Amino acid sequence: MATASLIPATIRAAYEALKAANICTVTRALESGEASCTFQLAFNIADPNTENLPGTIELRVVIPHAFPFDTITFFPVGDELQGFPHQETESGKLCLPSDTKAPFDSSRLVQLVQWAHEWVQDAANGTLLKPGEPYELPDFRLEKGNPYNNLPPVPFAESGTTFPTWEPRIGQSGTVQFAKCKDAGAILALKFSADDGTMLSTPTFTPELTSKVHTFLGSWILLPRITVVRHRPPKSYEELFRLCGSLGVKIVRPLRRAWAIGNRNEHFGLLLIGFPIPRVVGGPFSEVHWQPIAFPTQEKLKRSFHRKGKADEGRLWNEETAGGCFKPSKPILWAKSTNVDHSRQYARGEIPAPAKDLAIAIVGCGALGSFIAEALARSGVRRLLLIDRDIVEYGNLARHSLDGRHVGDTKATALAHRLASANPLTRITGHPGKVPPSDRPTDDTRRALEQADVLIDCSTDHGAFLWLSRFARSSHKRLASLFIDAHATLLTLALSGRHTSCNRAFERLKSAIAEGRTPVSAQEYFGEPPEGEIVILGAGCWHPTFPAFNRHIWQVGCSAVDLLLSWLQRPYRCDGCGILVRRLETEKGPAIDILWNEPYR
Repeated sequence: MATASLIPATIRAAYEALKAANICTVTRALESGEASCTFQLAFNIADPNTENLPGTIELRVVIPHAFPFDTITFFPVGDELQGFPHQETESGKLCLPSDTKAPFDSSRLVQLVQWAHEWVQDAANGTLLKPGEPYELPDFRLEKGNPYNNLPPVPFAESGTTFPTWEPRIGQSGTVQFAKCKDAGAILALKFSADDGTMLSTPTFTPELTSKVHTFLGSWILLPRITVVRHRPPKSYEELFRLCGSLGVKIVRPLRRAWAIGNRNEHFGLLLIGFPIPRVVGGPFSEVHWQPIAFPTQEKLKRSFHRKGKADEGRLWNEETAGGCFKPSKPILWAKSTNVDHSRQYARGEIPAPAKDLAIAIVGCGALGSFIAEALARSGVRRLLLIDRDIVEYGNLARHSLDGRHVGDTKATALAHRLASANPLTRITGHPGKVPPSDRPTDDTRRALEQADVLIDCSTDHGAFLWLSRFARSSHKRLASLFIDAHATLLTLALSGRHTSCNRAFERLKSAIAEGRTPVSAQEYFGEPPEGEIVILGAGCWHPTFPAFNRHIWQVGCSAVDLLLSWLQRPYRCDGCGILVRRLETEKGPAIDILWNEPYR
C-alpha cells in the first residue's frame, strides 16, 4: 500500500467532501496506487426488493490521478450485483450517465457517487431499463483471454422488414455463407439457408465488395432469448448448453457443423446466435440480432495433431467437448457484430425518402464531385453511379477524398471502391467513361446514365453539360449542374424542372447576372482570375489549375448537398432553378450566404 502522502490533493479534497455529504458508508479507506486511488463504499437499499439484492451493496471506486479530468469507475465488491443492464458483463463495471454532465471540481466525486447510488436502487427495483427507452443489447464483450478480439466484426442487415422471415424460424438452425472482406474491414454474412436448403436471407451487400472475396461456411441458430442471469448472456459453454436445453433448442448440431466446416484459410469457425429484440423496452419484438461465437476449427486441430481424414472427426469432436474449446467450463469467445441495415446504420444523418431511394449518377469525380459523392454515400443513398475517365494523380490529392493508394487508378472506379467499403449496403459503381458517351447501346457510360433517376454534373465541361441537359430532357430525368469559381468563393447550381431544362435555367441565371439583377456582378462572375493566381503543378506541366483550397471546396460542397437534397424533395413537376452561393470570411469566422435562389420556367 502506498503512503497517504502520495494521494493527490484534488482527490483528497473530493474524498473528504464525499464523507461530509453522508450519502454512503466508507468501508475501506482511500489508498493510492501507481496511477489511481481506490476506496470502498456501501449503500443501504430497500430489502426485500424486486431483484432480491441484499440490503447492503458494496462498491469499489477507482479514481485516476488525473482527477477531475479522467473517468471515475465503480465495480461491485461481491457477486450479488451482476447481470444488469448498463453494466459490463466481464468486469461488472457500472455504466453511469455521461460524466461530462458532472462538475469538474472537488464536488465531482459526490455527484458520481450519487449517480452510482441511484443506479444500485434502480437495479434493485428492476428499473434500469424503463419502458419506452431504446432497447439495450446484453454486453457480450470478453476483453481478457479472447484470441478473437481482433477478428473483424460481422455486419448483418436486419430490420422490421426482415423480421417476418425469421419469426417462424425461432428454435431452428441453418448455414451461413461468410465473406472475409478486407476492404470493408469486416466478415460479411452473405447468405442464410435453412437446414432443408431453403434460402432465407441475402443481405444486399454491394457486389463491388463481394465479387472477389474468399467465402466460407458457418452456422446460425435462432434462440427465443439469449439472457441467462437478468440481462447477462452466457459466459461459458455450460451456461449456453443449459440455456438451449431449457428452451428446447438443440445447439450441438449447428455448433459441430460450424466447427467441422470451418475456415481453412483462417483456422476459425463462426456460429451466429440470433435472438429477437424490440426497438424499445417493453415493445414487441421487431428484429433479429446476430452475435457470433468464434472458435478453432477441426481443420486446425487436424494439423495440430497430425491426423488426416474424416475418420478422426468424431474423436476430435469428443476431445473438444471433453477438454478442448467446447469444454463446459470454457468461456464463450464472443466476436463482434453490427447491424448495418439502413434503418440502423443511417439513423444519424440519413436523408429522407424519396432522395435516398433514387439512383444518382455523378458525372465528374474531381474535388467537388468526390465530396458530393462522399456526402451522399454516407447519408444512405442506395444507388450511386460515378462517371469519370480521368486518372488519379499526385497533384489531385491535396483536394480529393482519395489518397496515394489510388494514384494511377481512374477516379470513378477508385472512388466507388472506397465508398462501397464505407457503405456496404449501397450499390456504388464506377464507370471510367466520357460524356458524351458513344452511340453504342452497350457503352458502359450510356447504360449508367440510362439507369440513373437523377444526374449531377460536376464535370466543369460545358460540352458535357449541354449534352447532359439535352439527354436529361429527352429521357425525363432530373439534372443538376454544379461548379465553383477559382477560389471556391462562388458556387453555382443550375437545377432542371419538368418544364425547364438545366441549360435553360443556367442561361436564365447568366442573363440575370449580366443584367445586374443579382448580388454578383458580371465582372466578378464572368471574369478570369489573373495569371498570377493560376497554379502550375510542376515544371513542364501544361495543365494549370485553379487555386482553391480543399477546405473551401468542402465548405461550399456542404451547402451544395443540402440544396440538392432540398431540390430532390420537391416533385419532378417543379420549375427549374438557378442558385448562387457565396463563401464568406467574416470576423466571426467562415460563413455561407445564399445570394440568389430563383425559379425559372
